[in-house]
Amino acid sequence: MMTRLAALLALLLAANSAAAHFSPGTVIQSYVLDEGQDGLVAYLRLPAPFVFAGEIAAAAAEDRPLASPFLKVAADGGTRFISRGALRQDRNGAAALLEGVADWRQNNLPLDAELQDWRLLPMAEGPFDVGAAKAALAGPRTGADPGFGQAVFVIALRLSVPMPAATVGLRSGHPPLTLAEGVSVDTHLLDARLDPPLQRTVAGQLEGWVNFNGSRFAAASGFIWQGVVHILKGWDHVLLVVCLALGATSPRRLVWLVSAFTLGHAATLMASIFGAVPSWTWYIPAVEAAIAATVLYAAIAAWRQRLEAVWIMAAVGLLHGLGFAFVLQEILGRGPGMIPALAAFTFGIEAGQLAIVASVLALVAGLRRASRTWTALLRQAALVGIAALAGVWLVERVVVLV
Repeated sequence: MMTRLAALLALLLAANSAAAHFSPGTVIQSYVLDEGQDGLVAYLRLPAPFVFAGEIAAAAAEDRPLASPFLKVAADGGTRFISRGALRQDRNGAAALLEGVADWRQNNLPLDAELQDWRLLPMAEGPFDVGAAKAALAGPRTGADPGFGQAVFVIALRLSVPMPAATVGLRSGHPPLTLAEGVSVDTHLLDARLDPPLQRTVAGQLEGWVNFNGSRFAAASGFIWQGVVHILKGWDHVLLVVCLALGATSPRRLVWLVSAFTLGHAATLMASIFGAVPSWTWYIPAVEAAIAATVLYAAIAAWRQRLEAVWIMAAVGLLHGLGFAFVLQEILGRGPGMIPALAAFTFGIEAGQLAIVASVLALVAGLRRASRTWTALLRQAALVGIAALAGVWLVERVVVLV
């Protein structure tokens, strides 16, 4: 039974599989906190499986099929749909379901959440702020019943808080879902009590408490960490930086090459703020294939000790920045506060790059003390290995492209 539930969630939550940087398996849930006439208003945009996570956990624990009065099963016995009619008719049940998706607290005391309104919409992307939430809630409640994995709930909750401007804690009201391999969850938090609103992203399903506390330092540190993580997780980016460290003919040349690469992808990231990153179906695999080609080029050029052209490395940086730009869009959703978040994310990327360069240079220096001859041989072997791996990546990604 657990296997069937895991397969169901894989079908519901996993989008297309894709390569490293674009994370098409990343599922986004969004929470916005704003001032209301009487306390605070929380706006939520959640993929439907997160709303029914309690029912999913109960079904798994009791080894039975997933069932809910708000779900109906198609004639094929497998496809589930969310019943708009049942949600409208059973207002108390719908309120219990939607109010229970999250726990709220202030000063370690629980806060009451009262359902104000809700809408059931097709899977949505893009920024989610107060304006987007109000626009969604102003739309009709009627329509065809959506498939369980093809819908999001937009929910408005009124929070009774003694101090509306103070820190408010949030965590999921349900146990975390078991996700398929390659699927991850990011949670977008937007504190609209501040001017300008403060946005941050946390990984995971809010198993632990997170705070709306107005801390811009906490938000910036989160984006810095995201930048570090995303360069260290992207092996093609890591190996290109390794090639720079092994192929530069002098420390001065290394500084120029790394700076050009940095400026290149920083420019692409800046362009992403203005929506300059396309969304064509062939775009993701094309960029991934091109990135693999740049790693192959860098490995061969470093092996031949011809890694000299600064302008080429700037162009390579522009290309690699496209991968980071798509990741940044998923993290931020092009919401408010993009520029400081971009600066923090870019800083994290640069910190990761410098850590890679420093580690490679320290390793080479240590090996040279032992044997210059072996160091030269190991350097060449490493570059040949990187070139071979990049060649495999290139073939795999071209096959996906065509």
